[in-house]
Amino acid sequence: MLLLHDEGLALNSPEEQEAAVAEYVAWAGELAAAGHLVAGDELAPEGNLLEGANNPTVHPISAASDRIGGYFIIAAADYEEALSLAKGCPQLRYGGTVEVRPIIQR
Repeated sequence: MLLLHDEGLALNSPEEQEAAVAEYVAWAGELAAAGHLVAGDELAPEGNLLEGANNPTVHPISAASDRIGGYFIIAAADYEEALSLAKGCPQLRYGGTVEVRPIIQR
């Protein structure tokens, strides 16, 4: 799973945002054509974090805080291939980060 963190993301104008979306769509298309894309979506900027076992506390996710703005689930032969595929993610060119995590299937 690739988790796209938005901290540091430098997309200021609507034109920059539109161009970036086109890059993500193209990159996802390349992954799909090569048989690597399983799923992926942009996440809404608002949400909540819950913590505590009894009567959980709800904390709003701030748009200004480090947040996960989207994800991709990819199929890769191994972790090294997943890292290699993640290096092509447009998130990196815009100053964001990509977290690469194996999914444990039981």
